[in-house]
Amino acid sequence: MKTITEENANPFIELLRRAEEQNWCVQPYCTTCGARDFRSALREISGELGGPLVDALADLNLNELTSYAKWDDAIVIAVRTLPLSSQVISLLEAWLSRAVENVRFFRCSFVQVCTTLTGEVYY
Repeated sequence: MKTITEENANPFIELLRRAEEQNWCVQPYCTTCGARDFRSALREISGELGGPLVDALADLNLNELTSYAKWDDAIVIAVRTLPLSSQVISLLEAWLSRAVENVRFFRCSFVQVCTTLTGEVYY
């Protein structure tokens, strides 16, 4: 039986917790394992068209997210998992509207995702 906290928990945060507990690799460019376990679990959250993953990412508690050691690498993998570019754009818009909540998130993740999408380096 799930508690109220578990029922309302963000699936992406729960995945990060699981990855940390089980010592999964979350390096986006890992040449040893390709972050296989994390990517596999991420696909379960994502569903066929990525909608549940977009919802989970857009609704992140940024302070809770940045409390995990490898949160920034995990975000890069998650965003690259999204099948539609419009999902990425709506996600970036959702994050931008909340950027003041957590400067560390904005500096590391938002900028890294923008750099990945455009090929330009942002500072």
